[in-house]
Amino acid sequence: MYAGETEKENSSEESSYNQATPSAFDETIGEMVNFSIPGEHPGNAYLIKAETPSDNWLFVYHDRWGLSNDVKEEAFNLWKDLKNVNVLAIDLYDGKVAKSSGQAMRFLMSSQYNRNISIIKGAINYAGSNAKIGSLGWSAGGAWSLQTAIYAGEKEVACVVYYGMPEYDVNKLKLIQSDVLAIFADMDTWITPGLVNRFQSQMDEAGKELREIEYKGSGGFANKNSDKYNYENAENAYAQVLEYLNSKYN
Repeated sequence: MYAGETEKENSSEESSYNQATPSAFDETIGEMVNFSIPGEHPGNAYLIKAETPSDNWLFVYHDRWGLSNDVKEEAFNLWKDLKNVNVLAIDLYDGKVAKSSGQAMRFLMSSQYNRNISIIKGAINYAGSNAKIGSLGWSAGGAWSLQTAIYAGEKEVACVVYYGMPEYDVNKLKLIQSDVLAIFADMDTWITPGLVNRFQSQMDEAGKELREIEYKGSGGFANKNSDKYNYENAENAYAQVLEYLNSKYN
């Protein structure tokens, strides 16, 4: 599974994001769509519709690299494995996709919180009033998955955070209506065990259910393009994510 906020920190400016073996994924299985945002320019996302009309939605959030073809492929994998779910891979960079580690970090640091929240709200409205929304994100995207659970309210039925920065505002956490599946690594130098413990305490104070799964190793372990990739951990986490999400939609 694609992920990775912490990988390639020492790569050169010219290094390519994806040197992995080309896949057979055909992105025309989905389409790029726009959705309106009051007072701002429209948001963008890659949408793969459920095979039959459905109110089930999964919002997928990219990491610092942007809405790359790899993210679209992971959106497809989730769509294929979940069944009868509309998968919306949301672009938080308004069309920008990084081509080097340095550029990815610049995009992340220049990303505007208010704009990202506006995009999330626009996507929630786009899904419709009857939508059952699940959210999932990797690294930086994991933080936005959690924010989706906050802003979607009763529409949110599932939230998956792959080693993303937690929210510590208890008043915001009280707005979450679903439980949260949070996946961490015990040697992550970004989302450290100390931050994870603090998140657990804040969720407890907010009266919300946090299901935490911790793996041995580094953050970014689910990114096939990272030297931190761990096949066993990635496959185990993905199986648990599918079980969790399927239990919410069915």
